[in-house]
Amino acid sequence: MRGLADGKTTVNVFNDITLCALDIICETAMGRSVNAQLNSDSDYVQAVYRASEYTFIRQRSPWLWPDFLFRLIGPGKKYDESLNILHSFTEKVIKERHMSSGRGMTKTKITMEQMLSEQDSAGDRNSDWPSGHAVCTSSEGSDSHSSTSERSGYIHV
Repeated sequence: MRGLADGKTTVNVFNDITLCALDIICETAMGRSVNAQLNSDSDYVQAVYRASEYTFIRQRSPWLWPDFLFRLIGPGKKYDESLNILHSFTEKVIKERHMSSGRGMTKTKITMEQMLSEQDSAGDRNSDWPSGHAVCTSSEGSDSHSSTSERSGYIHV
């Protein structure tokens, strides 16, 4: 970007910031790096984009609000496929964290207080928290990873 830093050029940083935020959120919430900035074509990253897009389409289209219509005439099936990718990733992370913590996949419920009180060998809090997915999106266009002029990620450098 330094080559573009002439004070006159407009640069779209929305996609870069979105991928960075996804990396940060996944690393913080799940303790797993998805390398979104280095591999923006991965199944996980593309599933996040598609889920965002389909959610945005559904929000703007009242006729798609009922589930049966969303799945019948809208992108509901593709949305479900995207969610399946996201949920599979989360479930895999949760299983791995439970196995590595020595608890295994038991049906024992752990309270928030118990999770907060657990200490790892370094004395840091154990972040073994089942997490959902954060979706980074903008409401200014239908393509959450496009570089069109409608996007709100532009800065002047």
